[in-house]
Amino acid sequence: MNPIKAIIKHASAIIACMLIILPSNAAEYEIEPVGSYILFDITHFKVGKAHGRFNDFKGSVTYDPDSPEKSKLAFTIKAASIDTGHKKRDDHLRNKDFFDVVQFPEIQFKSQSVDKGKITGELTMLGKTKTITATYKVNGIGQHFGNKRPLLGAVASFSINRSDFGMKFGLPDALSDQVNITVSIEGLGK
Repeated sequence: MNPIKAIIKHASAIIACMLIILPSNAAEYEIEPVGSYILFDITHFKVGKAHGRFNDFKGSVTYDPDSPEKSKLAFTIKAASIDTGHKKRDDHLRNKDFFDVVQFPEIQFKSQSVDKGKITGELTMLGKTKTITATYKVNGIGQHFGNKRPLLGAVASFSINRSDFGMKFGLPDALSDQVNITVSIEGLGK
């Protein structure tokens, strides 16, 4: 065998082995509800905005700053935890006109791919699953002040058409079809 080819072959094998054994910088985080928010807004009567949030959710994040494309996000929201600051409206949002929380108690998201500030995944709500793409930004990686565990801060934003999930009450005059959603998380290292 040609000596140059032999050196290249051996060097390639050594590099491949090094890549296999190099440690990953990926870390797993559990979404910390105290510092995390799932917020939404929707156009109301074509002139204003109605705002709300979900108070009960959990999930996890895997993030590798050196290879963001290997990152993952999954979360589950308790639909009955919807909170717009108005009890009568919240009760209406929990019924069959909107979230039908008795039949569909959870809203779920699971990522499928991450690429350059975008995360794509499946959102399941009201028994229907749709692929959505959100823009995201990692705010920082640090350490929790109290327990000294690793901490990750990130925010993602996306919009959905609620009618895609079968939620058509109030269309088009009372409420818009488009809902804007922001998921702001603090993830606590496991």
